[in-house]
Amino acid sequence: MTFSVVLAAVCCVIGGVAAPWLLPLVSGAFPVQAEVSSAVSQPMIAILLIACPLLPLLLMIFFKGDRLPARSRGAAWVCGYDHEKSMVVTAHGFAMPVKEAFAPILKLRHWLNPVRLVPGWQNASAPALFRGVALVELAVLVVIVISRGA
Repeated sequence: MTFSVVLAAVCCVIGGVAAPWLLPLVSGAFPVQAEVSSAVSQPMIAILLIACPLLPLLLMIFFKGDRLPARSRGAAWVCGYDHEKSMVVTAHGFAMPVKEAFAPILKLRHWLNPVRLVPGWQNASAPALFRGVALVELAVLVVIVISRGA
């Protein structure tokens, strides 16, 4: 089945790329003119571009009916065991393999933490210190902008 799908895709690509050379060869088999101007209708292309994405949705709504309910409620199958809290899918269960895979990179957070290097880094006066540094940087930036603009 894969071969037939690949073969059909290759034929479509070849037919699309080689259309200017294949069109005169095929035009004898059809009673209509095989010119680009007569074969392409811009309003029809616009209608098709709007209808093609909506067609699968409309077909699904039309043929679905009551066969597939929106949600199903019931007990989860746990291979005959009693359901436990550890079996529930949670963010912790999802994140644990990711944390294990990236453990060497996450260890850098502790190794490169500047709090160990500067003893008073996270005390009560740190926010005021940061605001003061930001004001100094802003003042220097304003002086530079004014000196270049004037």
